[in-house]
Amino acid sequence: MPLAVVLLLAALQRIPVELYDAARVDGAGPLQLFGHVTFPWLAQPLLIVLILQTLSMIRAFDVIYVLTAGGPGTATTTLTWKTFLTTFDSLDFGLGNAYAYTISLITLAIALVYFRILYRRGDFEA
Repeated sequence: MPLAVVLLLAALQRIPVELYDAARVDGAGPLQLFGHVTFPWLAQPLLIVLILQTLSMIRAFDVIYVLTAGGPGTATTTLTWKTFLTTFDSLDFGLGNAYAYTISLITLAIALVYFRILYRRGDFEA
């Protein structure tokens, strides 16, 4: 979460004040300012934050391990937790490796979808 806040704050600070002044002169209200000035400048940073947060949630393991250890019952069991249990509790390294590759492929597929959405909007500005 802190990285997302820093990235979005940096993106907000990059928006030229002149755009807001010009929109106000043209009679734009707060919703029009957000929709036509703020959001277009935040679209790419929002997608980057979305990519990073989604991919980190897919691979979430440490919070589950520390707080619930997969419980109660199997309520918080995820694919990463199942990979850990299969590999180290059951000592089935082959199936654990297959789970790990599945996590990698899911992560790659979601990242590719997000990148396609990101680059559809035009050139990426650094």
